[in-house]
Order: sequence, then structure tokens, then C-alpha cells
Amino acid sequence: MHRVLIVGAGATGSSAALRLRQLGVEAKLEVWEKARGPGGRMSTNRQDIDGSTVRADMGAQYLSLDPADAASTQVSELLLAKGICAKVSPAQLSATPERQRDWEHLAGTAGGVNDALKALIEE
Repeated sequence: MHRVLIVGAGATGSSAALRLRQLGVEAKLEVWEKARGPGGRMSTNRQDIDGSTVRADMGAQYLSLDPADAASTQVSELLLAKGICAKVSPAQLSATPERQRDWEHLAGTAGGVNDALKALIEE
């Protein structure tokens, strides 16, 4: 059996792991990440304050996916079906001129947006 090393568990590395599995590549996938877990720039900080866990997405606060792209649609459907992410209305986002108006935006539900990347690696 072949072995595949994916360096980095950010958006690209996590997506590569998912795509290789979807394609049925018969290989042992190994993902190396510098940080303590998947996420890359989508890290989530968790703090215990007075017995409650407070979380803050320190990097990207949401994912932007192109609905015209089949792979993006598959990722969106997976994350929504698992309840890891929820859709964010474009009205809730800043009016950045570069933002694609027809794209879909997803935010993490309970654990932070980096849970989406963990799910892609584990899928």
C-alpha cells in the first residue's frame, strides 16, 4: 500500500485528505500539522471562564464556498449534514468589495470553524 504525506492541516491539507478519500485512493494518509491540531489559520481558542467554555475563532471566522464548484458543494453539504457548520447570511458579513456575492458562507456551530477542517480529515 502506498503512503501519502499531507503537510499542513489547514484548508488545503484538509481538503486534499478528503478528496483523496473520495477518489478511493488506496493509500495510508498521514497529515502533519505544526500546530496542536487541524485548522491552520482557522484556529479556535477555548478558555474556561467561571465554569463555562468560551470560544473565539482567532483566524478565519467562516468558510466561503463557491456553489458553482462541485467539490465545494460536496464539502458544504457534508458540513451542514453533520451539524458542524451553519449557513451565514451575507447580510451578517462585512461589505468587502472582493467578496463573491453568490458564494455560500458557513460558520462553525459549537466547536469553532476549525472543527470543519477536523471533519474533512476524519471523513
